[in-house]
This record gives sequence, structure tokens and C-alpha cells, in this order.
Amino acid sequence: MKSINIVTSLYLIASLFSFGNTVYSQTDPYPNIEIPIMEGSYKVRRFYDRPKGTKSLNYYIKAEYPADKVLQFYDSEFKANGWIPSKKEKRQWECFVDSTMEGEPQVKQLLSLWTNQKLEKEAFLALKYVKVEDKWNNALHVICQIQPLSARTKLDVFIKKLDESGNLGKFMEMINSFRMANGEVDINKAIKENPNNKYLKEYKQIVSEMK
Repeated sequence: MKSINIVTSLYLIASLFSFGNTVYSQTDPYPNIEIPIMEGSYKVRRFYDRPKGTKSLNYYIKAEYPADKVLQFYDSEFKANGWIPSKKEKRQWECFVDSTMEGEPQVKQLLSLWTNQKLEKEAFLALKYVKVEDKWNNALHVICQIQPLSARTKLDVFIKKLDESGNLGKFMEMINSFRMANGEVDINKAIKENPNNKYLKEYKQIVSEMK
């Protein structure tokens, strides 16, 4: 089963695998963040606010499967700029029939994720080969997208922060003390009774984004 981050990324970038006539914003939401692009790319297109709050680079490049050089390129570029690869994802190619494409061809697809806590952003990379006339070719479709950290990622970071500060045990104990009969936490009551606890408000904000 894919992690929630990868499922989210697939949802967000799905529309970018096709070139429609959809009108999208021309304003770059993150002008200070440059998305790396490989030499030799073609059919280059950039998308802003599609979906909202994202910045995407969409292009093709000739690369033999399994595109190791492409992954190495993005790992190197992102690492140099403070991006960290997700520890949860398992980079592996998947082969399936893509019903969203005309003719429902077979595709091979790989998704990767990096995060940048300082920028509070995520970077998704999608690599895709399409089988044409029963043959695989080396035309690799590359999509790289920048977007705000997902709520799930924020929760992971929040929990890690509590753990590293030694406050995770006490925080979880307090949260569980406000758990209602239906299993949910009465976060508003928790905040009311602990107005000086800085973690509760942050937790409430993250959880609200996940609903």
C-alpha cells in the first residue's frame, strides 16, 4: 500500500499528464524556488496554481528505463538546496493500465518525494513511460511539482519535534485524557483547560487540515 503522501501526490499531479486547453495562472507562486530541469529536455511546459498553490515543471527526455540518471540528477539537485528525500517511500516502478489516457495504454510509473522544512514545501517527482503500439520506448515523461507540505507530513514533523524535545509521552498522555466516547479528541476542551500549552494549538491546526 502506498503511503498517504504518495497517494496525495498522485492525485495532485494526475491532471498534468495530459495537455488540455485548461486556463491556469501565469503567476509563479514560488518565484524563489527553482525546479531543476535536465539538459536535453523537450516539450517543456510550466504550470502555476494547477492545482492551486502548486508550481510544476512538465517535460520529456530521452532516458532508458529505469531512468537511474534522472533520479540521481534530482537527488543531487534537491540535496544541494536543502531538500530531504522521504524516508517512508519505497522507490519502485509500477506497471499498470492508465484509464485516464486515450486508448488506455500500459504505463510504467515511479513517484518520489522530498521535503524542505525551512521552506515548508514538498517536491514530488513523477516519471512515466508509456507503451506505444505494444512497444516501450525511451521517451520519459517527467513532472516535478512544488507544493505546501501536506497535513500528513506536517503531523509527522510535529510528532518528531515532540519526540526529540522529550515531550511526546506527556503530550500523548494529555491528548488521550481528552478522548471522547467516540474515540475523537475534544481538542477545544484541551486547549481551554491548558491555555499555555503551545503544542495543542499547533496540533489542532494540523488535524483540521487533514479533515
